[in-house]
Amino acid sequence: MPIPPTDPAPDPAAPPAVAVAGIWKSFAAPVLRGVTAEFRPGEIHALLGMNGAGKSTLMKIIAGALQPERGVLQVNGQPARFRHPREALAAGIAMVYQELDLAPHLTVAANLLLGAEPGRGWGRLDAAAERRAARDLLDECGIALDPARRLRDLRTGQRQLVAIAKGFHRARRLLILDEPTSALNAAEVRTLFQLLERLRRGGLAIIYISHRFEELAQIACRVTVLRNGDIVFSAAAGGEAANGERGAAHASAGRYTPAGFDWPAIAAAMVGEKVTVTRHAAAPAADAPVRYELRGAALRGHFSGLDLAIRAGEAVGLAGIAGDGRAALAECIFGLRRFDAGEARLDGRPALARGSTEAVRQGLGFIPEDRAQALCPQLPATANATLATVPAFASWWRLRRRREAAIAADSLAASGVEDRFWRLPSRSLSGGTQQKLLFARWLAQPSRLLILNEPTRGVDIRARRDIHQQIAARLRAGAAVLVVSSDLEELMQLCHRVLVLRRGRVAQELAGDAITREAMLLAAAPAEKAAGSADAGGQP
Repeated sequence: MPIPPTDPAPDPAAPPAVAVAGIWKSFAAPVLRGVTAEFRPGEIHALLGMNGAGKSTLMKIIAGALQPERGVLQVNGQPARFRHPREALAAGIAMVYQELDLAPHLTVAANLLLGAEPGRGWGRLDAAAERRAARDLLDECGIALDPARRLRDLRTGQRQLVAIAKGFHRARRLLILDEPTSALNAAEVRTLFQLLERLRRGGLAIIYISHRFEELAQIACRVTVLRNGDIVFSAAAGGEAANGERGAAHASAGRYTPAGFDWPAIAAAMVGEKVTVTRHAAAPAADAPVRYELRGAALRGHFSGLDLAIRAGEAVGLAGIAGDGRAALAECIFGLRRFDAGEARLDGRPALARGSTEAVRQGLGFIPEDRAQALCPQLPATANATLATVPAFASWWRLRRRREAAIAADSLAASGVEDRFWRLPSRSLSGGTQQKLLFARWLAQPSRLLILNEPTRGVDIRARRDIHQQIAARLRAGAAVLVVSSDLEELMQLCHRVLVLRRGRVAQELAGDAITREAMLLAAAPAEKAAGSADAGGQP
């Protein structure tokens, strides 16, 4: 679908697509404290805030997954109250959650049209019509995926695009996106932004939750900040900020100027304090022993001939374009996949793990890209924190609960998880707290090698800082850390060396001050594109 040549501003006289007034919601403590906000047609409204600020709770109320204790919800100027997400969908409101609510055993087409499948009468599915409808929807979104593929066969970024297309299909009035780019590469992000711009110009209201300022600077029409359940900052692009109130009018001629946002002020409003950049830990001593070594590693279709050595107290990063073997290598090291070839040593001893249990026994720890894969959502934080240390408090047929509680308390406190969350099921915790919970697990079971795949994916500034401090503490304690990240700034801050993978091989090794964004982008770009724009190769 071509983008129209004009850039119309929303009609200021038109009622908001969705508005909330005086919304209150509490769980163990107040989460929303009388929030009032408007989300207008033709606007991309960025909603920011620390983990626990109330963003997800407010969005779930708008999407019908939660009900407020007090306050008013309006849709197109009329009062509304949703008792179930189905009612919100019927009103044209769709939400794409950060933790994807898709069915991995079904095809892309079945996921996209779930609940609205074309039939052939007598309850029979018209599979051909389903595939055609899914293909049309994917083409409209600019997403190059085969609708017949099973979702479980797609990588995380592709699954996220499917979820976004599904939300696009259902949203007629308001589309809510929670950290939509956390698993996307640069090309996929561009596809998403082009789609969002078309939707905005078509009059759809969009709420965009993200912690990536560089993305918001490209697309946001308005920014609102929540802190401790209150709106503390709101500003329209090209207008003046207003604390706790609506921002000023749109920019002249109806054209938005996102670069005009005061991002330092927004960051300060989010955290309530000065934002500082965490630097990586001091480099290990020159004579520090090699903690983990990998020689001639290969996995068919992913990587081959890889050598890797990490010293005690050293953080080594893996950069590259999506699909260049980084995630597969991390999973092989932890025993979740089997190497086709290669030799591994941990502190000089053979260490090819044949499963995650053996990897933990050897002294390896692992945090996956998708934290949902590593958490038991129905169990409390204490049980999730001690999953890797069960032998320490298990005695034959029973568990020593006091010992388990003591181990959990030490590790949760050290990882920065507030004690009020310890007995709550992990599914009720914010994304940042869930990520800290995974770090707590490996504090309870000290690891000689800690493998981190996207360690700060979808977390806010403060949680990111806390996690970086945890990693630095593990390095000072003598652990080796392998960091797989698409966040180039994170690799620069954390790592002493970075290996850039290209087509399953090490294209370049960078160390110290040579670890720069430009160097990583250029090294990761396909060889035939390296002489041109580094960005053409996609985001590592």
